[in-house]
Amino acid sequence: MRQEAAAHAVRIAASFAASIKEASMSKGGRKEHLKKIAEFKAFVQQSEHPAKSTILSQDLRWKHGVDLDVLGKAPELMEEFFISLKPERKGTGVKVTVDGEVKMLKGLPALKKYRASMTFLFTENCVQPSLEYQLVMTRFFKGLGNIDASDTSKPKEKASGKEPLAHPLYCDILKSYAYKSCCFMMLFFITTWNLICRGKQTSEIKLSQLAVVNDSITVEFAGTKTDTDGQTSNTKEPRHCYANPHNWRTCFFTWLGIYFLCNSTLHSSCMQDGDADVKLFPAPDAKSTFSKGLQRDKGTFLKPVFESYGSTAASKSGVHSVRKGGATCVASASTNGPSMVSICQRCCWAIGGVLDRCSASVP
Repeated sequence: MRQEAAAHAVRIAASFAASIKEASMSKGGRKEHLKKIAEFKAFVQQSEHPAKSTILSQDLRWKHGVDLDVLGKAPELMEEFFISLKPERKGTGVKVTVDGEVKMLKGLPALKKYRASMTFLFTENCVQPSLEYQLVMTRFFKGLGNIDASDTSKPKEKASGKEPLAHPLYCDILKSYAYKSCCFMMLFFITTWNLICRGKQTSEIKLSQLAVVNDSITVEFAGTKTDTDGQTSNTKEPRHCYANPHNWRTCFFTWLGIYFLCNSTLHSSCMQDGDADVKLFPAPDAKSTFSKGLQRDKGTFLKPVFESYGSTAASKSGVHSVRKGGATCVASASTNGPSMVSICQRCCWAIGGVLDRCSASVP
């Protein structure tokens, strides 16, 4: 009986440990890594490499079915895999010329993601990549970077991602939403802009993180994307939000009050449960709900608003544009704006070791 109890305790501890280790990476990041690993396995099955029969293992000790001992001794297989990857769009990628033969490879940033997925595979199996594997990968990517940098025929890549949302456009969007009485969209928009945070952070705000301090409402984040434990000074400091009596459409206080009035069940559950685990936006994925709503509205009543700011304003605007726009506005909208320390703390940007510890400000 004692042996069975001990074995059961070991199994329970192992399951908890596995769950904790899986939490070290987001579900989305893990899904992307597994997708790229599946592409590698499909490539191996079609290749003529001598290690083909042994590298795809059914041995249960190898997670995801790849024998890393064999892979560590055959890094040239990884090189063949990287070379086989084609760019998604014509004219992009890395142009490699050998003896007059030109080959277009996937772009360097994309290839680095595949390399990171293979590193994830080694980490999952608690295996250190062989020295030969590490040296080959280092030289391969170093050479690829030099070739890419020396290619003068390739046009300069346009900045990827969403553009910052201009403050006038932000005000016009809120004006349209106010006429439509979209309480959720209004409060999510204004909260993300005022806190200059990511949409994911906004969606995870709990009522217990809100507090009234003098004439402001503060929001204290439990953690951020780059500081999941919430241990840095930038994350620990609560964010102060103030009323805007000059423009009720952009006032955080006004729309927080309207939102509570329109969601009486949220307020009552807060009072009953002691507001410990009640989210401000109770939707399972509030960020996705906001993103889909914004995408939908850009094709309807917000269409003329975006078109007035250019033909690409709608396609270049998304959830992250709100954070970028808030940071841009607070840094450049006034000739006597807040200090850079305050801006960095508000945005959860690291300034540097000593400066982070010694710079005291109110974000």
